[in-house]
Amino acid sequence: MGSTSGVVTLLTISNVRNGVGNGITKPHYAIINNELCIIKGMNNPEKHLVLFNEYVGYRLAAILGLSVPEFGFAKINQETHFDESGKRKYFTNGCLCFFTKYVEKTVPLRAAKQLQSASSYELVSIFLYDLLICNSDRNPGNLLLHKPKTQNLSIYPIDYTHAFELQAVWDGGQLKRFVEKPKEKVDLDKIDNQLLYQYIKEAKIYRIEEIDECVNHFKNSLSTVNLEEVISEIPKELLCKIEKIDIEYFLRFLESRIEELDQLKDYMKSKIIGGDQL
Repeated sequence: MGSTSGVVTLLTISNVRNGVGNGITKPHYAIINNELCIIKGMNNPEKHLVLFNEYVGYRLAAILGLSVPEFGFAKINQETHFDESGKRKYFTNGCLCFFTKYVEKTVPLRAAKQLQSASSYELVSIFLYDLLICNSDRNPGNLLLHKPKTQNLSIYPIDYTHAFELQAVWDGGQLKRFVEKPKEKVDLDKIDNQLLYQYIKEAKIYRIEEIDECVNHFKNSLSTVNLEEVISEIPKELLCKIEKIDIEYFLRFLESRIEELDQLKDYMKSKIIGGDQL
């Protein structure tokens, strides 16, 4: 399978099965290396930036220590079997796909009480990460809960299609607004106001020290990351569809977000810390 080691191996999809829900990006179950995965193809209605956003979102999440399924890129070929021939319109021969390995025995988040056994630090990390990458599409179905009988609760945040403020329609001209003076401010409230974060706030009493620790961890982890190298791991057939200047502004956007971690820390404290601690 793909890994988070910085080297992307392009795999082959042997079987495309049924669709996953009603997602606009047409995710499907598939078999890769005899394992059940979920794939999104470059021919999806929102096109190639879906795959780019997914890879960068998962890659940075892995670097920061969030729980992530195995992920990477794979291709359809002439030997790929389709359970339904009608699915071929989304996955033509040679189609590049982004995949995540299916995590068994997970349930979607439906209520705050499901998070009571979760690590406060893990919940703070997920909140901070979505603020960092401007993910305003973290609906409860995009947070999977996994709790084996003898282990602690693990939380898998999934789906980064609509991250990076402008979702899957960004380009350099639009991102310029957020990186060049006078900078347009990101609306953090639209991230905070998502139902999932109401659940997270209700589930725990958080301490200032937990937020400080999390922000310091993010700073230390990201200080050693070469973002250009992360982008260069993406297959060339995907990168060639994106203008070089657009990627440059995307990188500047990420760098700008990282520079604002202290502001994100203050914002988080104002949202999830009790007034007696401030």
